[in-house]
Amino acid sequence: MTAGKTAKELQMKRNRYFDFGMLLFGLALVFLMGCATVRPMDDSAMTEYKIWDNFEKFKIYQYFVSRDIVLTSTETDVQTSVSGGQAFSSRSTHRDIINLLASTAGKCLEYDTDGETFLKVGIEFAQGSKNLLWFYFNPEDEYFYLDYTDRSNREIEYAGKTYKVSYEEAKDVGAIVKRLTTAKKATKDYQNMEPLLLFEENIKQKETETRRTLGGSKL
Repeated sequence: MTAGKTAKELQMKRNRYFDFGMLLFGLALVFLMGCATVRPMDDSAMTEYKIWDNFEKFKIYQYFVSRDIVLTSTETDVQTSVSGGQAFSSRSTHRDIINLLASTAGKCLEYDTDGETFLKVGIEFAQGSKNLLWFYFNPEDEYFYLDYTDRSNREIEYAGKTYKVSYEEAKDVGAIVKRLTTAKKATKDYQNMEPLLLFEENIKQKETETRRTLGGSKL
């Protein structure tokens, strides 16, 4: 009897430990899921994330533009010399071209506002350069657009130079390589508009699940 009782007690203990172990396993089963979407930084986003209440929150998001921006600065140098009593001129032209692809990541370093209707943000797209492209908030459609220094001539000031702005797709070798090696962030939804300022919205979801396998109940 003693041996049978002891065996039965051991089996009951094993069943209890088995059930308890499965219960612990179930409680530890937690699913952490996250997804990232890119959307325009606009009034609805700023309201949702309470940026209107604290503009410092602009600095915690990753930014992109909705389409390629090409900046071109042209410098011309004319040298005049005299030879044999006759003047000669030589002209050299250098074009500095900067491509900002739609999937290039940027971060907000500064913002400027009067607290009412005027609001713009400065985005750095070259790591550590401190060179900013400014985007202004348009209250008419509530998007952020590239802020021109001279809109009539399509010019902006960037890194101490004046650049002409165009929105054609950048097609030189460097741009093609970067496009192939960079995750695509911008969609075609805004390709017929001036470039919009987009931001990456990260959403985390947590789900828990409890599973147990019953060990049975034997006599």
